[in-house]
Amino acid sequence: MEEQLETARAAASGPRPCSTRSSARLSILATIATSAPFIGLFGTIFGIINAFRGMQLTGSGGIGAVAGGIAEALVTTAVGIGVAVLALWVFNTLNSRIEVFDAEMDNTQSQVVDFFLKTGETR
Repeated sequence: MEEQLETARAAASGPRPCSTRSSARLSILATIATSAPFIGLFGTIFGIINAFRGMQLTGSGGIGAVAGGIAEALVTTAVGIGVAVLALWVFNTLNSRIEVFDAEMDNTQSQVVDFFLKTGETR
């Protein structure tokens, strides 16, 4: 009986495959959330470059020459921020669910080990 308890304790103290896989996949979301604004920033830079090209082609700085580039810059910035906010929200939601799951698994593990300890003591 003591050997079985030691085996149960050793198995319970090891890493949980489900939690480990979920945490590894969450790192992808974290990477997206942190890099998306920078990708939007690259789009902003290219939009401004296109605005300057429009100015160069027309020879003036009128609104018609720069409007397309500025619109491109604003759209890419908004998309980058939108993707980052969405990815961060999903990351936080899933991370909190994993933490709750881990806490429930720890509690269940303690209850099972306590049950076997009490059962072993009564025999």
